Amino acid sequence: MRRIIDFTVDGFHYVWAVHPNNQVVFWLEESNYKTRMVPMEDLMIGWGDDDIIVSVGETGVCRRPVALIRQVVKMTTDWIKGARPDYFWLQTPNPQKRRIYRKLIDRFGRALLKDFQIVEYEEAIYFYREVPQPGQGK
Repeated sequence: MRRIIDFTVDGFHYVWAVHPNNQVVFWLEESNYKTRMVPMEDLMIGWGDDDIIVSVGETGVCRRPVALIRQVVKMTTDWIKGARPDYFWLQTPNPQKRRIYRKLIDRFGRALLKDFQIVEYEEAIYFYREVPQPGQGK
């Protein structure tokens, strides 16, 4: 990993990271599972299941998803401003999450991403900028 940041939203521990190949990711940390969270597809509520706190999907759930998204956007934009990468990418197999990523790019990325070309291919969104070659100028 190139960069890792631990953070908490609604009492749930998340991790934001940039892999060495510049893939930007975030996930619900496994330590949360001690609170008896179960995968969404395994959730079956019965009379004796009152102690199940919450169910989770890929990255979990929180009571304030907007707060989670804002923190992830801030960490990502701060990293882009500081590291000035030539490229980076995001990936999700979930079409709804890709739609959210597109909306966030439109809303927050206009000035920040103006030098980047954005290409969506299969389950990923790639951001890359042309790097001037020696003698070409900018």
